[in-house]
This record gives sequence, C-alpha cells and structure tokens, in this order.
Amino acid sequence: MKLITLNTWSGKLDKPLKSFIKNHSDKIDIFCFQEIFNCDDNIGQQYLTNMKDQNTNLHNNISAILNKYNGLFCPVFGEIFGIAAFVRKSIDIIDFGDITIFENESFSFWDDTGEDHTRKAQWLKLKSTNGEFMVVNVHGHWTGKGKSDDDDRIKQSEKIVNFLDMISLPKIVCGDFNLLLNTKSIAMIDAKLKNLIKEHKILSTRTSLYKKEERHADYVFVSPDIKVNSFEVLPDEVSDHSPLFLDFEIQQTN
Repeated sequence: MKLITLNTWSGKLDKPLKSFIKNHSDKIDIFCFQEIFNCDDNIGQQYLTNMKDQNTNLHNNISAILNKYNGLFCPVFGEIFGIAAFVRKSIDIIDFGDITIFENESFSFWDDTGEDHTRKAQWLKLKSTNGEFMVVNVHGHWTGKGKSDDDDRIKQSEKIVNFLDMISLPKIVCGDFNLLLNTKSIAMIDAKLKNLIKEHKILSTRTSLYKKEERHADYVFVSPDIKVNSFEVLPDEVSDHSPLFLDFEIQQTN
C-alpha cells in the first residue's frame, strides 16, 4: 500500500498542486493533507493566513480529482479550515474520528505573536487484506517563534502518545508537526514508533519556497508491525512543504 502526506500550503500553488494529486491518484491508496480550506469563498481566510492566493475551495477541488476515494474532512477552525484524508474506495474505513492536541477557544487570527487556533489529530481505522490498521494525520501547534519545544508542544506530544498507547493495531502517524528533529516533543513519539525521517537521515522536509533555516517540520512514524518497503521525500514543489511518500505493508499477526 502507498501513502502520501503533504501540507498543501492551503493551495497557494493551486495548479501544480492539483496536477501533483492527479498524477499520483492512480498509485496512492491514502492521502493525508494539512492546511485544507473547505468553503466556497474567502470567509475566514483573513483570520488564518497572512498570505494571499489561498484556495478556499480546496477540499471540494481535491474531492473532484480523487473521485475514486472517500474523503474525510476534519475541521479545526469553524467548519472551513482543517485537515483531510482521502482513502481509496477499495479500502474499508472501519471507523474514524479526531482528538484535540492543542486547544484555543479564544483564537481570533494568526499573526506573529504565536496566537494559534485549535489543533487536532485525525485518525482512521482501516482494513487491508492483512488486517486492520490505523492512520493518524497530524497538524501540530504553530507559535510564530520557531519549531522548538515549549509547554504546549510537550503537552501535544503527551496527548498523541497517550492516544497511541490505546491503539493495539499497526499504526502510521504522519503530517506536519511544526517541530524540529532534535526536540523532546519528537523524541516522545520516537520512544513509541519508528521515526522514518530520522532513520533515513532526511536533511529537509521543506522545498526551496521555504526561506527560513529550519528544514524539518514533517514526519512519518510507523509501528514495528508496519513493513516499510520504501520511504522518500518527493522532489515536487507544490507547497513550501515537501510531500512524503511511504510504501508499506501490514505485517500479518497470528
């Protein structure tokens, strides 16, 4: 089976992003996306980004491209902005939901002071020919002050780890964690799962469109019962984040 995780940059590079998704739709089983607008106009856009040219109808656009997939949108700001997963219809979705990993009910707008909206991890319980497994799609807390540890990020990792401890199935955890590789927050998840960014010595998960020095943000973690056939950072520049690709198998259990 094959999975791609990607922070879409809210569709800022609209045409290249859509072409990328379309070109990979014939061979990818699961897409996990972050920064997804799900509205028909720019309502709320001014509260969520300082950039222009976002695609506020991105979820519907992706759904039209991935019409052989079941799309699941997980809102984090009202009903208009969040994260999303698309699963090929040949794969059974047994259950799905989300957990809150950072909460800010008083969020007003993004700026450079660290004000951030609530963050969630979206989870999917899926069934393959080798059995059931879990995929968790994460978009982690943003501070506007870099991607190092702070109290909220430590608590965020605690919530993710506590949730993972309740899951006995094979699992894949992926997404934009907004964290550097050497943080305690990432090490907490490393203690539970294999960190493929670390294992494959990936130097950057950002494209040339990202101008800051911090080169890690995106991760894929897998449990021991996930067999990794291949893992790579794809070269496509469709966002300021690079797409991460995983080819995997569910190990049969007795």
